Amino acid sequence: KAQQVYDQTMRLLPTDPIIFDFTKDIATPFFKHRIRKYRNEKGKDGNDNQGIREKKRYDNYIKMFFDKIDYNDNEAMNNAISDLTNNLKSDNKTNNTITKYMSILNMMFKKAQNQGVLKTIPDLPSLTVINKERESYFNDELNRITKRLQEHADMVVDKKLSKGSKFIFRHTTKEAQAIVSEIRYKVDVNSLRKMEGVDTFDMNDIGRVSLRISQPIFHDAYRRNRNTGSFILVDPFTNETLAAGMLR
Repeated sequence: KAQQVYDQTMRLLPTDPIIFDFTKDIATPFFKHRIRKYRNEKGKDGNDNQGIREKKRYDNYIKMFFDKIDYNDNEAMNNAISDLTNNLKSDNKTNNTITKYMSILNMMFKKAQNQGVLKTIPDLPSLTVINKERESYFNDELNRITKRLQEHADMVVDKKLSKGSKFIFRHTTKEAQAIVSEIRYKVDVNSLRKMEGVDTFDMNDIGRVSLRISQPIFHDAYRRNRNTGSFILVDPFTNETLAAGMLR
C-alpha cells in the first residue's frame, strides 16, 4: 500500500528530468566486474561470491543515499556519504561492517574515475571521524532543521487527516513521531487552484502541510535526491500508510 501511495504522489507532483543515475553509471558496471572476477578467477558463485555479497549491501542499504544524485557534485556526494555514515551509526552497525561499506564505496569511486565517469573521488571518513560523538544540538540548529519541514512538506493522502493529527514519520530508515501543525493549502486537482484556510485532507487530496517532528531529520529536497527527499506518514495504531510526501 505504501508503494502505491508513493507512486501516486510521484505521478501527480512535477519533477525535474533525471540526468545522472549513480546505479546505472557507477554501481552496475562495478558489480558486474566484481562478480565476474570472483566467478571466473575463484570459481565462486551465489553467496560465496564476494561481489554478490557486496552488491546486496549496495542494494539493501547504500543505494537509497546515492541514487538519482549528481555524482559529479562534490557537495551532493559528501552529503550522501555523511547521511550513509550517520545511518550506519544510528543503526548500531559494528566498526567492521561500517569499514566494509566504506571499502565498497572506495572501490566503486576508483573504478568510476578510471573509466572517466567520476571527475574526482570524494573523501571517505575514517572510523575515528565516524565514531566521534557529535556535541548536542543548539536551539538555533534544531530550529533550522525543523523550519524546513514546517515550510516545505507536500503530500498526497490516502486516508482522511486533519490539523493536529499524530503520525509516525518514516524517512529512509528512520522513524519519528510527527504532528500536522498546519494545513497550508490543498490543491484542486481539476483547476490546480490552491485552496487555503482548510483544516482537513480527504482521501486523495494533495497539498502542503507543516509538520512538527519529535527529533531532527536530515534530508534533501526531493528534486535533489528522491530517496532522502521523500517520506510517508503512518498510523501509529494500525501501521497503515496514510500519506506520502516530498520535501522541497
